[in-house]
Amino acid sequence: MDAILFIETPQYGSASEAFKAAYEMGLQSIAITKRNYLFHNTDLLSFIHRVIFMEEIDEDSIKKEISELLSSGYHIRAIISFVDPYVSLAAELSNEYCNSSISTQALRCMENKLFVREKLRGNRATIDFVQLNEVRDFESFVNDRFPKVMKSTLSNGSKGVRFIENKAEIVEVWRKMLQKFPKHPLILEDYVEGEQYVVELIVIQRNPIIVSVIKQEIERNVSFIVTAYDVLIEMDPSFYKELRQTVHSIVEDIGLTNGACHMELRFCSGQWKLIEMNPRIAGGAMNKMIESAFGIHLVKETISLYLGNEPDVLWKWVRPVHTTFITVQHCGELLKVEGVEEAKKCPSVIDVHVKPAVGTILMPAVSMGQRYGYVMAEGKTAEEAKENADRAVALIKFYIDPI
Repeated sequence: MDAILFIETPQYGSASEAFKAAYEMGLQSIAITKRNYLFHNTDLLSFIHRVIFMEEIDEDSIKKEISELLSSGYHIRAIISFVDPYVSLAAELSNEYCNSSISTQALRCMENKLFVREKLRGNRATIDFVQLNEVRDFESFVNDRFPKVMKSTLSNGSKGVRFIENKAEIVEVWRKMLQKFPKHPLILEDYVEGEQYVVELIVIQRNPIIVSVIKQEIERNVSFIVTAYDVLIEMDPSFYKELRQTVHSIVEDIGLTNGACHMELRFCSGQWKLIEMNPRIAGGAMNKMIESAFGIHLVKETISLYLGNEPDVLWKWVRPVHTTFITVQHCGELLKVEGVEEAKKCPSVIDVHVKPAVGTILMPAVSMGQRYGYVMAEGKTAEEAKENADRAVALIKFYIDPI
């Protein structure tokens, strides 16, 4: 029985689409998880052959399960994770048990924001930063350049990221971050102005292939929340040339030979600056956006890379796609949601997703996990795609009992 072993999965989004992709590739999916909800998600379970529940996921426990699966007659073709912090562990096990050739050290580096900054100190795309251990660590760094950003080195989805407007805020934010992330080192870095983009990559034999470039709309408060995405279908040649050179230099310095990742970069004063780098496809609607815009199922092609096959990342078509996310302005209990079916029927709408169930406590977004749904739409132009998505989003109403 040819199978793929997946280590952890979210309930929705890019990573969850891996199970259907494996099914369509003729492979049985085995999921290792510590999340009980997977047992109740009938949509996902229809594509999963076996679920293995663990109280805690660690290397020794996974190896024990692999041994039992092999003795039961499974031929495990690849071991993969699209979920932090298991990406590098899965790749290492895939190399060991499945003869994959994924760059585990580079993926492990990307799982830690401090390691990435240290590795890229000499790269022109890096941002000035300092690790916070004691007050003296940042006294010389705290200058007249404001605003700044403080991060937990293991944060994701905007959790553990705080915007700091002036010198007076630093100690207060630092103390709060230490309380919230007592075991995680913190870094303080310069804030970079400019428009921000997600660059999705597959790297084969040191050659980074830019699969897509997606512009982000960001709401900045205490944190940074992406409220919309625009898939770019054309770019100024000099703009793209500079981007490609930057991506190549980062991939080379990180040491990524084979693997998939995404970068978040800002274009500032004619230069690209790396905001973050993660060893997986971006979550949420990313895989569906890329598939809708270009006909590329990036999760499926990442699986192909792990299987030792050559990923097919050629654009099949080109369509402007826009995704608008749903957030709320007040805390409260969700009483009901209206307008979802009407939104789905709007012209050019590709997908409508509403996440919370009735009874869920909602709050204004301070992390990506507090975006409560999205509408994805296409159009003849980027402007028309945005108009189509926004028109459908306006039909969706959340009724909230305030707290």
